[in-house]
Amino acid sequence: MNLNNTTARRAKNRFLVMALALVIAISGVSLFGAKKKMKPAHEEFRNYARYLFTKAERRIFDKLPTDKARDDFIRNFWEIREPNPYTEENEFRIEMEGRFEHVRKYFKEGPIPGYKTDRGRVYILLGEPTTKWE
Repeated sequence: MNLNNTTARRAKNRFLVMALALVIAISGVSLFGAKKKMKPAHEEFRNYARYLFTKAERRIFDKLPTDKARDDFIRNFWEIREPNPYTEENEFRIEMEGRFEHVRKYFKEGPIPGYKTDRGRVYILLGEPTTKWE
């Protein structure tokens, strides 16, 4: 294991935790309060993005007090995952929303929504298979 990579990764993680703590302190978000009622669009985003969230992001999103705060969180969630900030479109967001839609349509098993199935989770994380079985 490369010591420089490990040290850099730890420094980056410490920075992210400190930045997250600052955002929490500024916004007044309580991580220990009850889960706030969400709009259906926010609930849907949470259900699909649950496989992409860090633990801290999931906790923060669940405790956000207002719909505007959740909308801002969602916008920032996609912005930080933007692979190429020099393009107008967020390619990662487009890809993931396509995967979410595919899972919603094709992986539902009876009353179980597609994102809760093993096939749906794998499809969200890995995308379309590269090998076709015949």
